[in-house]
Amino acid sequence: MLIFHAHWDHCRPISQEFPNAQAFFGPGTKDFCSPGHLESGQPSDEIEWDGRWFGSKQHVTEDWSEFEGTWVPWGTFERALDYFGDGSLWVIDAPGHMPGNLAAAVKLQGIDEWVLLGSDCCHSMPLLRGTEEMATYIGQDGELKAYLQQDFPAAHKTIDNIRKLQADYGVQVALAHDATWMIEQTNPVLMSLLDDNKKGACTIKVHPAYLEQLTMGLRVGVIGPTGFGGSYLCVELIKRGYAVRGISRKPEKLGQNPAYTPYSIDIEKGSFEDVVEALKNLDVLVNEYGPHTAGEHALQYKPFLELTRKIIICAKAAKVGYFVMVGGCGSLHYPGSQFSTCADTKIFWLYYRRGIADSHAHVSYMEERLGSMGTSLRDYRNARLAVRQGKSDPAAEKLIDKYEHAVMSNDSALEFVTAGRTSFMFFDGNASFRWTYVSPPALYRSGLRTGSYTLIENELPVKPAPEGHEESDLTGRLHGISAADLAIAIADEIGNEKLLGKHWSAYSDMSDDTPTPSYVSL
Repeated sequence: MLIFHAHWDHCRPISQEFPNAQAFFGPGTKDFCSPGHLESGQPSDEIEWDGRWFGSKQHVTEDWSEFEGTWVPWGTFERALDYFGDGSLWVIDAPGHMPGNLAAAVKLQGIDEWVLLGSDCCHSMPLLRGTEEMATYIGQDGELKAYLQQDFPAAHKTIDNIRKLQADYGVQVALAHDATWMIEQTNPVLMSLLDDNKKGACTIKVHPAYLEQLTMGLRVGVIGPTGFGGSYLCVELIKRGYAVRGISRKPEKLGQNPAYTPYSIDIEKGSFEDVVEALKNLDVLVNEYGPHTAGEHALQYKPFLELTRKIIICAKAAKVGYFVMVGGCGSLHYPGSQFSTCADTKIFWLYYRRGIADSHAHVSYMEERLGSMGTSLRDYRNARLAVRQGKSDPAAEKLIDKYEHAVMSNDSALEFVTAGRTSFMFFDGNASFRWTYVSPPALYRSGLRTGSYTLIENELPVKPAPEGHEESDLTGRLHGISAADLAIAIADEIGNEKLLGKHWSAYSDMSDDTPTPSYVSL
């Protein structure tokens, strides 16, 4: 019997079930795990290894040894042992999790496919895909360490080797603590590892147990799950173990995940009764609603307000526990003014458009989302760059003047941003339901997930005014946040409700100007 490593959940004694079996561990196991405890029947705080495997001779009950033989490179790994000598089973030295840790590559008969049995080399598919990172901490010796991995650098390299096996050699991977392939039952190669009884057990036991575990957490509905902010938020919530219901016309576009339930409905055209049904049994509802159409035709005042009102009425009727409204920066107070919001302040639009134009990533994001509006913004950016670089010409200066005149007289986003400002009136001082209202900062776009953010209430997030400058002068001072980081802030609020009844914003480091996808999927 091949035992991948010596942790208790992987190497319980086998002598009674398989009295003629011999077990094999990876090299280094004996030196690391001996002596074992339970020799006197009492556990030890200092010795964690099973004495029936690693104790003294009078207490050992199991027949085992370490693998010996010729270790050679295989695939992306430096050391592997051809167990049968015919290339069908390779025992792989996979360091990191603990000394002696192994993996195995098996060639399946009849379908000419390879499967890597990865055991605890990696504990979840998101870690393997690189969408999540190993949890780390600084040890007493000052070195960076990883939870669940004895040797962090070695574990990181092993995971990278497995990832390359998938990408370069088409190897399928099954991990000991990741049951998603059993739950989804969509990978025919991995499912071929199971006989009919085990396949039945997946349907009867594994899948319901996993869903039951999910429902122990919060049930969160997201209106607009496939849109810009909504897609990032859904991915973040699912990472945290929440059961997410995506509510839109085509919520299945986000992808598949056991924690994700698509609920198809046209919120705008559906009856109040149908919308209430869509929102029932939710602990939290996040309104990330976006208009159906793209570009400036989507930026309409009255339809947005009517939809917001409808969603609030239906959420209250459905007895949603907590309503999270994602509005816009227009409702935030303009710096230095007690009564004026950004939507009310004409000069804001000039700073706003200039701030966007200063970022290649933001302009790219606007082009992807808003079509022709983004194209004109790109032309404006290029003209401003030409002026800065001393390459200006009359055409560039004329373009800048024309663009900025249009911005100051009637910015194309004014109607929609003003609608966002007005929508806050549905919430401000309203004690008839539990709510929080988040307004993204001015420079809200796709970008890197930094994992940190700063909160601010009511005010537009801006950098401090340079000495001698007016507080109302926002040149180069606008803060921003990526959709990934705002998703973190919203998910944190869902978990702790510290901003109940508050109007708030959040900002983070946006110094990286690399364009990133405007939408993500599961």
